Parts: sequence; C-alpha cells; structure tokens
Amino acid sequence: MKLTFLGTAGCTGIPSMYCQCPVCEKARKVKGKEMRTRTGFLLDDKVAIDFSPDSYCNYTKNGILFGNVKHLLISHSHEDHFYPQDLVYRVTATRAEYPDIEKKLNIYGNETVLRLFREVVFFREKVLETVNLIEIARDQTFFMDDYKVTTFYAKHMLTEDSLAFLIERKGKAYLHLVDSPEPPQEYYDYFLKNNVKLDAVTGDSTYGTMEVEFGGHMIRQNLRVKNKLTDLGILKKNAPYYLTHFSEYNRKDTHESLCAFAEPLGFTVAYDGLTVEF
Repeated sequence: MKLTFLGTAGCTGIPSMYCQCPVCEKARKVKGKEMRTRTGFLLDDKVAIDFSPDSYCNYTKNGILFGNVKHLLISHSHEDHFYPQDLVYRVTATRAEYPDIEKKLNIYGNETVLRLFREVVFFREKVLETVNLIEIARDQTFFMDDYKVTTFYAKHMLTEDSLAFLIERKGKAYLHLVDSPEPPQEYYDYFLKNNVKLDAVTGDSTYGTMEVEFGGHMIRQNLRVKNKLTDLGILKKNAPYYLTHFSEYNRKDTHESLCAFAEPLGFTVAYDGLTVEF
C-alpha cells in the first residue's frame, strides 16, 4: 500500500490563525514541515480517508487529481474531517469530455455524515447523480473493490459514532486510528480472532507530549498501543507506526521536538506531503 499524509493537524491547523504560541510562531517563520493543514489521507491514489476544508489546497499542491479518487471514507462529521461543500463542485467534472474522471464517487459515512452531505446539496440535486452515498456503522466489514474495510467504534463524539478503520488488501493490513482514544480490548480480540497482522498503524497525537491522561490523543498512549500490538504479535516486526493529527495545544510540540521525542520510541512523525509504502 502507498499512503500519503495530505494534512497532519487537528482542527486548528498549525499555525492556528488565533495563536501566538512558540509552536505557531515558529511555523510562521520556518514553514516547511512545521506547517500543518487539517487532516487528510490517500491510499494508493484512489482511496481517500476524510475530506477537510484544506483538501483543495492539499490535492492541488501535491499534484493529485481528486477526480481519480473512487472511494472516500469519512470517520465522523467534525468539520476538520468532513467538509462536503467542496464535494458539490464535483458535478462539473463528470462530463463526457473528462473520460478519466470517476463517474461516481463512493462516499462512506455514518448517518450524520450522509445527512450533512444531502443538506449541502439540497439545491443542487444533480450532484447526487455523481455520488453513491453508503451508510456505514461500527463493527461492520465491507469491500471497496479489493479493499476489505472493518470499522471500529472510536470514542470521540457524544452525538454520533466516530469510526476507526482496518483496511486490508493483497495481504497487507493498515490500522487507522485518528481522532481515536486508546483502543479498548475489543480491537485486540478482533485482530487475534481473525489473525490480523498489521503492516502499518497511524495513531492520533493531538495532545502530543502532554503527560496528563485525557481520553486519548497522546504519544504516550500510542506507545501503550504499540507495545500491546507488538506483545500480542499483531504488529509485524519493524512495521511502521505513524503519528499525526497534531495541534499547538502543548505550546512546545514543534515538528523538530516531536521527532526528538517520538523517534527513539519507534514512531515516525508524519508531516504534510509525506508519502510512504508498506
């Protein structure tokens, strides 16, 4: 599998428009890997995971034609993960003169995600002819062509089920834990029962190196997950474990300092535009 990290920040981005902390000020000055847009991922150039308000700039600056994406998995309806307004304009690219554009985009999301999409396009009903809206829920397995996707409940929102994803294809397995707290035992039970061997993991690190336990989103909690997956024989030897979805909340977690902290623990700190294969 090939995985591209299009955006590696949480909801505020780095730098935040409203912040003058050292992290944001360094990002404004240094730019490069210190600048992070809101979340987005692309598998094998045809499966997107989440679609933030920064998707336009991310696909454009990386030279990726989003019209070639066939499947879009949405984890939950928070704006930094789902911005349906830009999906409306897909209708202009499905004309006969664009033969390489996928005629239908398959959008997978929970009931809230699909409702929000329909509300956005209510006055442009022709848009609905260019998409397939597919409702998914926790503890479900389905196929997108030759991709096998299993959903897990990620305790993140009170109003809807946020989802984590296990994506398998051609003997490879990828676990996507973004806006997800430390997984409960049910995850591990599923992996063991189904003999899942993970080739890569992406974990949420919104609160970076903070030491306080806050339901998830920290490097130290990812370390517990990594160690447990390794001890149980679920994570393959030397399999990469990526960290993403960073914020300025700790006021000191620059890309440089995150790497210094996380790399000795066996993590790779993702940055916007990072492309990896596993």
